Amino acid sequence: MKVAGPGPRGKAYKIVVAGGRGPDLPLTPHSVPEIVRSALKERIPLVIDLFAKELSKADWRKIVQTAIHIIHYENEGGAVHVFLEEAAEFVPQKIYDGETYAEVEKLVRMGGNASVGITLINQRSQEVNKAVLDNCSTALILGCQVGKNAIESVEKWIERLDPKTAEELTQSLPKLQSGEAWVWTRKSLDRPTREKMPMCRSFHPDRRTPEIVLKSAKPTDTDEFVARLSNNIPKVIAEAKANDPAELKRKIAELTRELSKSKTKETIKEVPALLSDDRIRLKQLTDWLENFSDKAEQEVKDLVTTAKAIREEVGFFKSLLSKKLSTPAPTLARPPSIAVTADRFRPTHRKPAPDSEGNGEIGKGAREILKAAAQNYEGVTDAQLGVLTGYKKTSRTVFKQQLVSRGLLAKGGRGYMATESGIEFLGNDFEPLPTGQALRDHWLQTLSGGELALFKIYVNSYPKEVSMDELIEYTGYQKTSITVYRQKLTARNLIEGKAASRNLFE
Repeated sequence: MKVAGPGPRGKAYKIVVAGGRGPDLPLTPHSVPEIVRSALKERIPLVIDLFAKELSKADWRKIVQTAIHIIHYENEGGAVHVFLEEAAEFVPQKIYDGETYAEVEKLVRMGGNASVGITLINQRSQEVNKAVLDNCSTALILGCQVGKNAIESVEKWIERLDPKTAEELTQSLPKLQSGEAWVWTRKSLDRPTREKMPMCRSFHPDRRTPEIVLKSAKPTDTDEFVARLSNNIPKVIAEAKANDPAELKRKIAELTRELSKSKTKETIKEVPALLSDDRIRLKQLTDWLENFSDKAEQEVKDLVTTAKAIREEVGFFKSLLSKKLSTPAPTLARPPSIAVTADRFRPTHRKPAPDSEGNGEIGKGAREILKAAAQNYEGVTDAQLGVLTGYKKTSRTVFKQQLVSRGLLAKGGRGYMATESGIEFLGNDFEPLPTGQALRDHWLQTLSGGELALFKIYVNSYPKEVSMDELIEYTGYQKTSITVYRQKLTARNLIEGKAASRNLFE
């Protein structure tokens, strides 16, 4: 921008660059307030370049946060416009730095009150925070996009504004040439136009030959401004560092290390804490305690096992007594040694059997546990019941004990299985899962959100396995979210390892 472009219409702009490879002024989190305030006061066009190996990302956010705050609240000399490149670094979808996000969001929302405008620039629009984008309604310029997720994100947005334009626009995005873009304005949100932007009148830099820019002459009428600030900035930085808590901590640490080196090392004489007789007695005591604790632990385990067995027997006989001894002992609906199909338990004219209390009903939680066990004829584990019903472990334990004591649920298969009495008890409230295409259609209508998105990918890829990287690319979800969705699909027996379950295609 400081070098005129080729031809008679070429023009150089009088700007000051803070930071970067060939700065007019040095840039640090301590120097940025002085630079921005001076540029505002004297109306000097300013470029803040964060490309420097000594600046961390934390420094980037601090510099942007400070600069935008000063521009927003201290501008008194007329209209100002801020161009924020790589905007997703400071206002991302997932907010990490709330203070920097807040300053940018406030400027986008209320900058007009201070005659300050802002333009957000980012390669992929879907990475910029949606709450901030929704407030940028003056104009939108969309250039070449080649990423699958970027194009899909844009397509969803355009479909809501103008479905007729969506197909033409999205197909053209990867083919747009340099300088071409689709433009929306506040007055034409549903009628974007494809525009060809004119080339800059200043020198267009080439990243492969940056030395051309570095050797360019500085604008003459900014020399005085740069010279004045160059003298003031070192003083500002020194003063800020002197009061910086991090710098003070560093100096304290250095002084502490120096002080520790100067101390005379004390000679420590080791004296045995225990005599030989004491050691023998202590060894005998620890051996006895260890043996006693082992025996006590085993006795407690045996006692707990016995108590559980007694509780199950008591529950069974209480159930029989409540039914006046008219009900035979419960049997498993599906013994592990017998091959069973879902059609065996398809409901016809069953009616709910009366429970032990005589009212024909059980609690909602116990019923959900029983239905989950009935629908999985190979049995379900306690962890699967947690995913399928959503109840916590303590609640599941209570519900399972109620069902087992009443003969509706028993241990078997993969963990727990509904008994014949349990199947009859559910009656028409229980519908076995279908098979093949009907089973896939059932889950396509039942699942939602992330589970549905992953389920479609696994089914379409069967029998091929799908890796975590592929799931992240196809869905755009975070790895932690995908892990949770995969656990839920595994609990529903919809995936096996990294591929769809075979029972979906049998």
